[in-house]
Amino acid sequence: NRALTPLSYSATNGGFNVKEFFAEVNVPLLDVADTARLEVNGAARYSDYSTSGGIWTWKTGSTLRLVNDLLLRAVYSRDIRSPSINEYYLARATNLGNMIDPFRGDPPGDLALNVYSYTGGNPDLQPEISHTLTLGGSYSPSFAPGLRFSADFYKIKIDDVIVTLTVQDVLGLCYQQFPDDDLCGGLVERNNDGTLLSVLRTFRNLAKYKTKGLDLEASYQMPLGSGMLTFRALATHVIKLLIDDGVRTTDRAGIVGGDTLFSTPKWRGTGTITYQDDRFGADFRVRYVDGGLYSEQPVVNNNINSRTYVDVGLRVKVGEFMLYGNVNNVFNVSAPRTQYTNPNYEVMGRYFSGGVKVQF
Repeated sequence: NRALTPLSYSATNGGFNVKEFFAEVNVPLLDVADTARLEVNGAARYSDYSTSGGIWTWKTGSTLRLVNDLLLRAVYSRDIRSPSINEYYLARATNLGNMIDPFRGDPPGDLALNVYSYTGGNPDLQPEISHTLTLGGSYSPSFAPGLRFSADFYKIKIDDVIVTLTVQDVLGLCYQQFPDDDLCGGLVERNNDGTLLSVLRTFRNLAKYKTKGLDLEASYQMPLGSGMLTFRALATHVIKLLIDDGVRTTDRAGIVGGDTLFSTPKWRGTGTITYQDDRFGADFRVRYVDGGLYSEQPVVNNNINSRTYVDVGLRVKVGEFMLYGNVNNVFNVSAPRTQYTNPNYEVMGRYFSGGVKVQF
């Protein structure tokens, strides 16, 4: 199945309007000085789109502070994303290419030549809908001023995600869902003898995304000389990231290759030490990016090792000027193999930056 060649485009034209109202409430249920404070909160928004109609979004949550040191929190929300102008009204493009027709042949699989496909916007799209649960808390012990720990668990599900499929995926999906209906809901056009003529693959509400993970943080701040010394560590763990593109479902957590959409390391971490006073500042940072598989497809040498990067930065105030300089990836850690770029790892090697800031 070779890449399709675009042949022509038409003009993009369209718009929509929306009317909204919202309300928020925060209610203290318990307040005992230096012992416990409990609050519940909620918010709701109604949006009326001229395209898709009315829809609600809302959230509810609570916070519980115990003996001033421990804060527990929980939030559950329903959120939406309305289709964009492009997704509604993107100009139609005509493409031409070869593809396998799963409905033809015995067994099915004849090669259909010079088949047209049409891409573009879809005015019948509906908003994407997500549900998010967050449970967590923070601990700031009174016996150790400046020390703080934080942890949050999150779980997110997004339905009706807007995607556009490849021609082969449209045909495969039609074959699975409508094996006796060659028209496949108007997506596939054939001539009188059944030969495939064209495939419509405009934007559609087909995909689903699910993810859950942990966010962790620890920090400590203390005075040093005339300034402040800060230690901070951040880590995030993606337990799973299920991407259902409307045709197949894959777990992208641990797939870290740059040519995989939603490639995501299972672990990331950052540790920083910062000193800052009125005239001088310095940063030392260590970044960790977990390794994993290059691709979910079986390929040779599919494993990618983790990477650890070290960055440093300095700031000096001279009169009204602040001079600063940074070195990222001090030890010039090499990038994993990649075709073009990679959203997870440094591909430039060691690099420098610097400048001057002035306040008027």
